[in-house]
Amino acid sequence: MSTVYHAWFKDGSREFDSTKTSRYGPAPGILVGGPNASYERAACCAESCGRAGDNICRRPDIVPPYGQPPAKSYGEFNDGWPVNSWSVTENSLSYQVDYIRLLSKFVR
Repeated sequence: MSTVYHAWFKDGSREFDSTKTSRYGPAPGILVGGPNASYERAACCAESCGRAGDNICRRPDIVPPYGQPPAKSYGEFNDGWPVNSWSVTENSLSYQVDYIRLLSKFVR
């Protein structure tokens, strides 16, 4: 994966957006949240999220993950609210810690 949602991996950042478009990106080997069959934009997109949010809500749905079967409901994007990419790409300590423990067994 080339991008992940987190506060410092801002969409469009010249430093941390993506390994493809910015100076840095997520660290090699970092795991993402993964497929999320219940991915949706914020509920306010149906009516109004306010001026900045409404501009983002007018963008086309991101497919995948939107409207895909469970195993295909993943996409590489890091847009924040109201697109809510964190429900697909943000990592979690619940599995990152296990990855780091495993990695530590192979590093001196």
